[in-house]
Amino acid sequence: MLTSSTIIESLRSHRLVDGLTHSLYNYPARFSPDLTKEIVNRYSLPGDWVFDPFMGGGTCMVQSLAMGRNALGVDINSLAYLVAQIKTTPVNKNDVSEVQDWINVARKNPRTEIASLEILELKKHFPKHLLHFIDSLLEGVANLSTVRARRLARFVMLLVYQTHLNDRDRFPSYYEVKRRMQTEFDRIVLGLSKFENSCLEAGTTKAQLSARKKLLNKGVTGIEADLRIARLIGQPKLVFTSPPYPGVHVLYNKWQIASRKETSLPYYIGGIKDSLPSSGYTLGGRSKTGISEYFDLITSAFNSVAKVAHPNALIVQLIGFSNVRVQLSRYLEAMERAGYREEFPLTILRKRLWREVPNRKWYSSSREWDASREVLLFHRLA
Repeated sequence: MLTSSTIIESLRSHRLVDGLTHSLYNYPARFSPDLTKEIVNRYSLPGDWVFDPFMGGGTCMVQSLAMGRNALGVDINSLAYLVAQIKTTPVNKNDVSEVQDWINVARKNPRTEIASLEILELKKHFPKHLLHFIDSLLEGVANLSTVRARRLARFVMLLVYQTHLNDRDRFPSYYEVKRRMQTEFDRIVLGLSKFENSCLEAGTTKAQLSARKKLLNKGVTGIEADLRIARLIGQPKLVFTSPPYPGVHVLYNKWQIASRKETSLPYYIGGIKDSLPSSGYTLGGRSKTGISEYFDLITSAFNSVAKVAHPNALIVQLIGFSNVRVQLSRYLEAMERAGYREEFPLTILRKRLWREVPNRKWYSSSREWDASREVLLFHRLA
């Protein structure tokens, strides 16, 4: 039986992100699959559309599809889009075999280097031998026969280099990279197999998956005018998301290496573009002007959400603040301007539910550090 207590327990759980494809790629600010499962279970039915307007690494998309729901996800970050696409797209045997051959060649061959493009930002942060070896691997990726296989191989590289570089102070040798490639590939294939099986148990075949999801790489404001989702207007009955946090610096588009240097290497490996400054992914900077801009952008974003979602859709958000005393009220005002009223479906006394997040490594404009706490908000259209 679904109860309020199960949602509260999952909200406060500190269990590691795991299961299905959830642990593939450490995208910033991931929310718990356990909480997602409880929210989706309680507030939607099989066959309903679940909408995440800030989908990030795709946790809500993965869990919704695995539970027999349809999934609509939107994110302006091309890296988020790539990760979410891979985590929700089962691979076929031919692609697996081809990528495995690519790994075998890379592991058996002696050290090879080709002339690197040496993009200025990368050249500044990384030694030439590392960039040359990455390019030699990417040259092999380019020779794979299908888009799916090439995307899968790039994802293997993303996981390998994220493990060895993100928040690390040393660069991996090519021997370490080669050893890790097989480990990460096996993890990807196993995770996708579990995801496919969960979807099948929920009544969705592999062939049906592509029709039951719609992922878009764009900002959510104005999404109602996108012809790709015209038939979905008015269908999503549950919106579950975790928007960027006001005044908090989160590296959605960078890896942090060697004493907090920031690099766009994941975009180079992924073969995608990093089209915005970091403040573009967080809806504004950490200055007073940036924070004011944030609340204007949130109002615009949820105006568009209202035009896409079902008129009686429930809007559930997990969000933190750099200064909760000031910013929570401003956030609620922004939601009111967008046409929503707050609800308290889980507590008789109309109290908001909070979550403590341990070991969070983010940076705030406020001396009063609050972003290690998150609140679960519920809204409906007024």
